[in-house]
Amino acid sequence: MAIEGRSDRAIERIRAELHDVIILDLNLPGSDGFSVCRTVRADFTGPILILTTRGDEVDEIVGLEVGADDYLAKPVRPRAS
Repeated sequence: MAIEGRSDRAIERIRAELHDVIILDLNLPGSDGFSVCRTVRADFTGPILILTTRGDEVDEIVGLEVGADDYLAKPVRPRAS
């Protein structure tokens, strides 16, 4: 189930509903995805994946430091064979 909208609503729904995985964008209205990840990581034990257009290496490091399990910058391109 996709949770769209403001970051505060996303936090409320993540806490209220059971999810197997969270796929999180960093560019959210309200506050950024880093704050959402940091807030929900305290209670959510499943994997958190950040999927965002922000491909800067510093953003990736911060994302992993606040609790994400992996970080992917869009567009995701398959490896050339």
